[in-house]
Amino acid sequence: MKNRMYGVATAIFAMALAILVSVLIAWLAYLLPVKSEVLASWVQAIGSILTIIGAVIIGERQASGLQKQAEMTRQKEVRRRQNCYLAIAKVGLDAANAITPCVDGERVNQLLLVLTVTRHQLPDAIDGLRAIPIHEVGSAEAITAIAGLRQTLIWLQAEVEKVWTMPSLDALIQADRQGVSEMNCASARGLIASANRQYEAMVAALDRDI
Repeated sequence: MKNRMYGVATAIFAMALAILVSVLIAWLAYLLPVKSEVLASWVQAIGSILTIIGAVIIGERQASGLQKQAEMTRQKEVRRRQNCYLAIAKVGLDAANAITPCVDGERVNQLLLVLTVTRHQLPDAIDGLRAIPIHEVGSAEAITAIAGLRQTLIWLQAEVEKVWTMPSLDALIQADRQGVSEMNCASARGLIASANRQYEAMVAALDRDI
């Protein structure tokens, strides 16, 4: 809409200038003894010059408008891709944060873990992060954050898998009662905190890429 208004304004300006010059020539012809043939030649020449100037101005306006439109389209596409990447990363972050209630004490609540977190939740999130085309992400900071988040989830999954490898639910309940767990509670909390920092770094880096 703005580009169209610029074009209309430019055309009106060119027409007004042409009218003004024509009036000026007519006034000079009235004051000075100029032959009609000479006057017609001058009018034609000046009209041609004004036409060329108007065409150049309008062409520049249109080119500028097309460039702005192309840039807006590019930014929209970049934002669309970034929103997809952030959605994938958010799935991974949510999977990590879902483990927080299970490790916020002195020892891992293994029963709560198997009841609230599915075994494939973290692996699926890791696969999603692997599917992100790193070469299209943009800045080195965003690439580092995505790779860091993915690796953190891999390490966290390795800790969680120690609970899932229990031979049976009864064995897990018994281990919970005895406070025995192969999963490192402090390590899991640290990895979850790291995942949150890397997600925030990813958001900030992608925002700067726009």
